[in-house]
Amino acid sequence: AEKDLRIKELEDSLKEFKEAIKNYTKAIKIDTLNKEAYNKRGYDEMQIWHYEKAIKDFTKVIEIDSVFANAYFYRGYSKYKNEAIEEAITDFNKTLQIDTKYVKANYYRGEIKYESLDYNGAIDDFTKAIEFNPNYSKAYYNRGSAKYNLLDYFGAIEDYNKALEIDPKYQNVYFDRASTKYNLLDYNGAIEDYNKYIEINPIYAEAYYWRGMAKILIKQIESACLDFNKAKELGNKNAEEQIMKYCK
Repeated sequence: AEKDLRIKELEDSLKEFKEAIKNYTKAIKIDTLNKEAYNKRGYDEMQIWHYEKAIKDFTKVIEIDSVFANAYFYRGYSKYKNEAIEEAITDFNKTLQIDTKYVKANYYRGEIKYESLDYNGAIDDFTKAIEFNPNYSKAYYNRGSAKYNLLDYFGAIEDYNKALEIDPKYQNVYFDRASTKYNLLDYNGAIEDYNKYIEINPIYAEAYYWRGMAKILIKQIESACLDFNKAKELGNKNAEEQIMKYCK
């Protein structure tokens, strides 16, 4: 029933966006230089994953007003989602030239750098986003992940702590903080975070597997075996090896 409700809500949202797009199209026919109508139509097209159409509308806005920061940002975001990465960076750069405090441009440019394995560059952009929005939990989380990939585990934990302070139900942070603690040999701390993650998402096999591995290292063999069996039940392919090794 809950799934059906979500599907119904999604269908209703799609209808609303499509109806709004029709209305903006009518407004544009009346005034072909109506940048707000182009911008709003582009935004709604973007919301329903019509990125090519969105890019065309944001481009039209920029033709009308070459210093409209929102249009550059949303065109950049649409290009990012459409996997035109270099063009997306160009638009985010232009957004920040116009408005140096445009938080999301810094954040999404940081995401692109992170995905390109430029972790130092990503940290710079996430830091800038945090500077202008100190409650940006996703920026703390992703900055923490960039630090993790640079083997700065203590720095990563600081950022994960801050992300959870802002959003205590941010489930991915618990998992990644657990992994970081595991690498720092803090197995009890890792188990606590895996516990919290599993409370929120009880069907993720990897969490049981790695909690089991942490328990092995503090000699909680019986409890670890329960985790390995649960991980196997949920589809983890490595659990069987640990069951054979520890759970005879």
